[in-house]
Amino acid sequence: MTELVIVTAWRRPDFLSACLQRLLIADDGAQQYRICLDRGHSRDVATVAEEFTRKLGARALIRRRSHRYRGNSYNVLMSYKEAVSAGPDLVHLVEEDIFVAGDYFEFHRRAHQLTP
Repeated sequence: MTELVIVTAWRRPDFLSACLQRLLIADDGAQQYRICLDRGHSRDVATVAEEFTRKLGARALIRRRSHRYRGNSYNVLMSYKEAVSAGPDLVHLVEEDIFVAGDYFEFHRRAHQLTP
């Protein structure tokens, strides 16, 4: 089963760092990650994202979005659009202020097996 994790971020590096640390605890090697930085993201957020991608190598990449829209909807929806075109079995959206439990991925796999 292939899984793609979208992490959207903007200007909260401490939240992003904590979010990514929790994802690493839950990670079991089946996940690919896209850190999607919204327009106007801070340099500190980019640094946190770059450190995470260095840890995971080819399993993680950074997307930087430049657009003219207010809010985070464009970043979220374009991230979903790219995810669908990549064709994973599961797509997870985890915003930078979400901290997952250690069994996050296993729980969701089981839930989707019950109701595919």
